[in-house]
Amino acid sequence: SIVTAVALATLLLAPYLYPPYVLREAPSPLPTTELLLRMLLGAVLTYIVTTFATTVGETWSGIAALAPVLTPVLAVFIHRRSGAPHAIVLLSNLARGLYSLLIFCFVVAWQLAALGITRTFLFSTGASPNNRGVVILTKLMPYEKLKVAI
Repeated sequence: SIVTAVALATLLLAPYLYPPYVLREAPSPLPTTELLLRMLLGAVLTYIVTTFATTVGETWSGIAALAPVLTPVLAVFIHRRSGAPHAIVLLSNLARGLYSLLIFCFVVAWQLAALGITRTFLFSTGASPNNRGVVILTKLMPYEKLKVAI
Protein backbone atom coordinates (compact mmCIF):
# COMPACT_ATOMS: atom_id res chain seq x y z
CA SER A 1 0.00 0.00 0.00
CA ILE A 2 1.00 3.62 -0.38
CA VAL A 3 1.11 4.11 3.39
CA THR A 4 3.57 1.25 3.76
CA ALA A 5 5.75 2.61 0.96
CA VAL A 6 5.81 6.09 2.50
CA ALA A 7 6.59 4.64 5.95
CA LEU A 8 9.48 2.54 4.61
CA ALA A 9 10.87 5.43 2.56
CA THR A 10 10.70 7.70 5.60
CA LEU A 11 12.42 5.12 7.75
CA LEU A 12 15.25 4.70 5.23
CA LEU A 13 15.70 8.44 4.62
CA ALA A 14 15.30 9.69 8.20
CA PRO A 15 18.94 9.26 9.30
CA TYR A 16 20.07 11.47 6.40
CA LEU A 17 17.63 14.31 7.03
CA TYR A 18 19.35 15.55 10.18
CA PRO A 19 21.77 18.47 9.84
CA PRO A 20 25.52 17.89 10.01
CA TYR A 21 26.99 18.16 13.46
CA VAL A 22 30.31 18.30 15.23
CA LEU A 23 30.76 16.90 18.72
CA ARG A 24 33.41 18.99 20.41
CA GLU A 25 33.05 17.68 23.94
CA ALA A 26 31.57 14.82 25.88
CA PRO A 27 28.17 15.42 27.44
CA SER A 28 28.28 16.80 30.93
CA PRO A 29 27.55 14.43 33.84
CA LEU A 30 23.90 13.92 34.62
CA PRO A 31 22.73 15.08 38.06
CA THR A 32 20.44 12.73 39.97
CA THR A 33 17.60 15.27 40.02
CA GLU A 34 17.55 15.48 36.23
CA LEU A 35 17.54 11.71 35.92
CA LEU A 36 14.58 11.51 38.30
CA LEU A 37 12.76 14.24 36.35
CA ARG A 38 13.32 12.38 33.08
CA MET A 39 11.97 9.20 34.65
CA LEU A 40 8.92 11.02 36.01
CA LEU A 41 8.12 12.67 32.66
CA GLY A 42 8.56 9.34 30.86
CA ALA A 43 6.20 7.66 33.32
CA VAL A 44 3.64 10.45 32.87
CA LEU A 45 3.76 10.13 29.07
CA THR A 46 3.42 6.36 29.30
CA TYR A 47 0.48 6.76 31.69
CA ILE A 48 -1.22 9.19 29.29
CA VAL A 49 -0.80 6.84 26.32
CA THR A 50 -2.17 3.85 28.23
CA THR A 51 -4.97 5.83 29.87
CA PHE A 52 -6.34 7.08 26.56
CA ALA A 53 -5.93 3.72 24.83
CA THR A 54 -9.60 2.84 25.32
CA THR A 55 -10.71 6.30 24.18
CA VAL A 56 -8.70 6.55 20.97
CA GLY A 57 -8.84 2.85 20.09
CA GLU A 58 -6.32 0.08 19.63
CA THR A 59 -4.79 1.34 16.40
CA TRP A 60 -3.99 4.88 17.51
CA SER A 61 -2.88 3.86 20.99
CA GLY A 62 -0.63 1.23 19.40
CA ILE A 63 0.90 3.82 17.11
CA ALA A 64 1.42 6.22 20.04
CA ALA A 65 2.93 3.46 22.16
CA LEU A 66 5.13 2.21 19.35
CA ALA A 67 6.49 5.66 18.61
CA PRO A 68 9.25 6.18 21.10
CA VAL A 69 7.31 7.94 23.84
CA LEU A 70 10.45 9.00 25.67
CA THR A 71 12.14 10.54 22.62
CA PRO A 72 10.83 14.09 23.19
CA VAL A 73 11.82 13.95 26.85
CA LEU A 74 15.34 12.76 26.07
CA ALA A 75 15.79 15.14 23.14
CA VAL A 76 14.75 18.20 25.14
CA PHE A 77 16.89 17.34 28.15
CA ILE A 78 19.92 16.45 26.05
CA HIS A 79 19.57 19.58 23.92
CA ARG A 80 19.25 21.77 27.01
CA ARG A 81 22.16 20.16 28.83
CA SER A 82 24.63 19.38 26.04
CA GLY A 83 23.52 21.31 22.98
CA ALA A 84 22.11 20.63 19.55
CA PRO A 85 24.87 18.29 18.29
CA HIS A 86 24.18 15.78 21.06
CA ALA A 87 20.42 15.95 20.42
CA ILE A 88 21.08 15.31 16.72
CA VAL A 89 23.18 12.25 17.63
CA LEU A 90 20.31 10.91 19.75
CA LEU A 91 17.68 11.45 17.07
CA SER A 92 19.68 10.21 14.09
CA ASN A 93 20.78 7.08 15.94
CA LEU A 94 17.23 6.51 17.12
CA ALA A 95 16.13 6.61 13.47
CA ARG A 96 18.71 3.92 12.68
CA GLY A 97 17.61 1.87 15.69
CA LEU A 98 14.08 1.77 14.30
CA TYR A 99 15.33 -0.73 11.69
CA SER A 100 15.58 -3.27 14.48
CA LEU A 101 12.08 -2.45 15.68
CA LEU A 102 10.77 -2.81 12.13
CA ILE A 103 12.30 -6.28 11.81
CA PHE A 104 10.96 -7.31 15.21
CA CYS A 105 7.41 -6.16 14.40
CA PHE A 106 7.51 -7.69 10.93
CA VAL A 107 8.51 -11.08 12.30
CA VAL A 108 5.80 -10.90 14.99
CA ALA A 109 3.13 -10.05 12.41
CA TRP A 110 4.39 -12.75 10.06
CA GLN A 111 4.75 -15.61 12.57
CA LEU A 112 2.36 -15.00 15.48
CA ALA A 113 -0.48 -17.15 14.13
CA ALA A 114 1.87 -19.97 13.12
CA LEU A 115 4.20 -20.13 16.12
CA GLY A 116 2.21 -18.80 19.05
CA ILE A 117 3.26 -16.01 21.40
CA THR A 118 6.31 -17.46 23.14
CA ARG A 119 8.07 -18.89 20.09
CA THR A 120 7.20 -15.85 17.96
CA PHE A 121 8.70 -13.40 20.46
CA LEU A 122 11.81 -15.53 20.88
CA PHE A 123 12.18 -15.72 17.10
CA SER A 124 11.54 -11.97 16.70
CA THR A 125 14.04 -11.09 19.38
CA GLY A 126 16.63 -13.28 17.73
CA ALA A 127 15.93 -11.83 14.30
CA SER A 128 16.04 -8.14 15.19
CA PRO A 129 19.75 -7.82 16.08
CA ASN A 130 20.58 -9.34 12.69
CA ASN A 131 19.88 -6.01 11.03
CA ARG A 132 23.24 -4.63 12.18
CA GLY A 133 24.44 -4.96 8.60
CA VAL A 134 21.73 -2.55 7.48
CA VAL A 135 22.69 -0.06 10.19
CA ILE A 136 26.39 -0.34 9.34
CA LEU A 137 25.61 0.11 5.64
CA THR A 138 23.70 3.32 6.35
CA LYS A 139 26.66 4.61 8.34
CA LEU A 140 29.08 3.86 5.49
CA MET A 141 27.04 5.45 2.74
CA PRO A 142 28.40 8.74 1.36
CA TYR A 143 25.48 10.70 2.81
CA GLU A 144 26.72 10.16 6.36
CA LYS A 145 26.90 13.44 8.25
CA LEU A 146 28.82 12.43 11.33
CA LYS A 147 31.89 14.61 11.71
CA VAL A 148 33.47 14.17 15.09
CA ALA A 149 35.96 16.92 15.87
CA ILE A 150 39.26 15.87 17.33
